[in-house]
Parts: sequence; structure tokens; C-alpha cells
Amino acid sequence: MNQQKALTGSAFHQFIAVSTLLSLLDPVRGKPTVHSLDKHPHDSAGRHDYLLTRFLDSFALICSTARKGGETASAVCLERDPASGTILRLSRNRGVPRDLINRLQPVLQKLTTIALKGHPMPELEDRILYDVIEIDKDKIKSLLERLCAERVRQDVGRAMLAMKDRIAYQEEYKSSSFSHWISSLPSLLSLAVDAGPVTLLPHIKWASRARWAYSKQLTSFLSSSQADMPQWVNIIYKLGRYYAATQAMVKLASKQPELFRSIRIEPVECPTSEAFLLKDKNALTSLLTRLGRKDDVDDLVSKLGRFWFMDDPEGFLRKNPEAYFRKKCNHTLTVHAEMQLLAFYDSRPELSLRLLFMGTSKKACYLCEKFLLQHRLKMIVSAGHQKIWPSWMPPPSSSQLLQQTYRKILLDMKRDLEKTAARELEGELGRRRPPNLDSTAGPPISFTSKSSTAPMTLERGTL
Repeated sequence: MNQQKALTGSAFHQFIAVSTLLSLLDPVRGKPTVHSLDKHPHDSAGRHDYLLTRFLDSFALICSTARKGGETASAVCLERDPASGTILRLSRNRGVPRDLINRLQPVLQKLTTIALKGHPMPELEDRILYDVIEIDKDKIKSLLERLCAERVRQDVGRAMLAMKDRIAYQEEYKSSSFSHWISSLPSLLSLAVDAGPVTLLPHIKWASRARWAYSKQLTSFLSSSQADMPQWVNIIYKLGRYYAATQAMVKLASKQPELFRSIRIEPVECPTSEAFLLKDKNALTSLLTRLGRKDDVDDLVSKLGRFWFMDDPEGFLRKNPEAYFRKKCNHTLTVHAEMQLLAFYDSRPELSLRLLFMGTSKKACYLCEKFLLQHRLKMIVSAGHQKIWPSWMPPPSSSQLLQQTYRKILLDMKRDLEKTAARELEGELGRRRPPNLDSTAGPPISFTSKSSTAPMTLERGTL
């Protein structure tokens, strides 16, 4: 087997430099789109691929088990093999351990039982949610720790008092289900952070109501917009998505049972992360010169130093912007889960994808979306958070043809990033877009950008 080779060379170094500069100017490159798990189950329900895309996003979600989502960010595609049935092709940022596949088997077994019955089974749905809570216990524990922090408890206490006063004076809320629902919030905050699945299960169900049933009421009471919601509301949204994911998986099993009669998980081998060190002592000057600022490069370097000085009270950065920039260009480069899947299918054109779509545990990053958009397969994800991660790395390949293809895409991306950086350096430094949530815990579709790319249903065999 030929050894996989990562892209290297001066063009790649320039790509890292310009992506790092953009992340320092403003890591948010646009408005986020809406993940399928952030949409109401009835939204887009008429589209025939909707159940499958929600299933894939849901399955990817439960596969991301670490406290920090970026470490185990997951992506999954669905293949149909006439001989062996359905394959869930799974990748994660730092690889898929065998232990995870073993823990996912009970979920697939219960979904297969539902498929054989041909209709949802409430008792099995609860048992699947139990399994999901057990699989993702570390992630859920981290959410509970944040929710039960003293500062958050105080914020919730003040919000509860304010809501109670308003409910008392507004007839429409006095006897509403919202009043009853929100009264259960203190019991969630009283949970032990290491509570087990039996204890957590009803609270996860309760949390799912925050998004689907009561988001408008929460906005009315707590904020002028969903973008300004208190942190604790977004944590509740995150807890509730585990029940939404369970329901989405159960629904596909009951509606498309043929997919589950023979189904298995196959992991994608994860490329190792690579340390990247930028040795050019004048990297910032070189980049700015390449961006067309040769005549005023010294002034611009000083201007950037003053801009970065805001985070440097001792003044080191102001005096040494080159050293600061060079330090920021040193990364541990990672091939994201989406790129792993793309490279896997690139090198295996004989495999038959049911849908040119990747389910993801969190919104795709800006660079992943750019790469997918320029790739010939035109595979898509349900949403992107539009943040740029300079530690991003294109997929390695053992094929010389694919290496050339990836290099061309990278060069095109580099030129686009350089044009963007040149434009932004013409403007006022320090003006940044609002931060975006990169998990599937943002506000629902009715309160956010609706520009989400619709999944293609074209199978690869028809390309």
C-alpha cells in the first residue's frame, strides 16, 4: 500500500499564514446556517431525503463523546451494499476507537427491532435514549457542570423570579403549559452532575421541549432575540438535542425499515495530526507584501501590533508583531472528520453512497465547507458555523492524482482567502462579527439564517 502524503511546500505554508491572519482579524467569516437538529421536526418534513439527513446528523451527534466537541467531532455517510446491506461509514477528528463501535451496537440492535416491527415503540425509544445517555455521559456531565455552576444558578434564579412576576400579571401565561414546564427547571439544576441515565432520561426529554415548544416564550421573557439568550438556555438546548436525535433515529427505522435489516458501522482510518512550525522570521511582512501592501507594509505591521496589543497589557506584541504572528502560525494540524470521509470516497469510487451528504455532530467549519464546495463530488453537510480554524489541514492521499486535485483546490482557496484578507486590511481593524455557536445548540430556524444548503439526493453512481 502506498503511504499517504500530506500537502506541503511554500503554497501550503502561505495557506496557513493567511488563514491564521484572517482568524486573528475575525475568526467568524459569515452567518451560520442551520443544522438539521436545530430545526423543528416538521420543517422540511415533506422532502423525501429529510428523514435520512436527520438520522445521519443524529448518529454523528451521539458519536461525539468528548467534553470538548472538537476532539471527537464526527461525520458519517450511509452506503448501500447489495450483498451486505447498509454501512454507516464513520470518521472522527481523532479517530474512531473500537470501544465506541461496541457501545453503539445496542442502539443499532434496537433500531433493527423497530424496523422489523414497522412502527415506533415507545419503550424501545426510551431504551435507546438510555443507551445514548450512557454513550455520551462525559459530554452530558460537562453540560450539567456548566449548568450547575454558582454563577449560572444565580442567573437562573433571577430569571425565574422575573418570569414568575410577569406570568402572574399576564393572563395568557397564567394557565399555560409553559408556566408548568418552566417550574421544573430548578429540579434540573439540583441534579448531581454524575447522575445516571435513569435519573437523566426524563430531564433530557424535558429539555427537548425548550426548543420545540417554548423557544418563543423563552425569547419573550429573557431576551430581545435568540442570539442574545442566556448561556443556560443554550445548555438546555444542547441537553434536549439528545432526545431529538433519538426520535430522529427511531423515525427513520420505522419509515425506512429496509435500511436496518442488515446494518453495521465501519470506521475510517484517521490520519495523524501534524505539528506545523513557521520558521520565517518575517512571515507577517512577507504575507502583507504578497497581499499588495508593499508600500506601507511597515506601517501596517505596526498597526496590527497595536490591534493585537488589546490582548497584551505588557506590550510585548506591540513591539514584536512578527514574533506574535509567527507564534500564532504554529499549530497542531488536524484533518477534520468531513475531510477524512471525502478522501475515503475519493479513493474508492466503486462504493455506492445512498446520499451525497455527510451527517455531522457539529456545524462544519468555514474551510471544510469551502473545500467541499470546490470538490467534484459536491458532497454537502446540513450546516456550517462559518468560523475559520487555522489548524485545519486538507486530507492526505496516497494517489498522485488526488494529491494534485487537493493541491489545486487548496491553491484556489488560498487565493480566495488572500483576496478576503486584502479587503479587510483596507478597512478598520477590530470590527468583528458576532460569535457563532459551532455546535448543534444554536437557536431554532425561525430565529436564524434560513440559508441552508438543501441535500442532494444524487447517488454517486449517476455522476
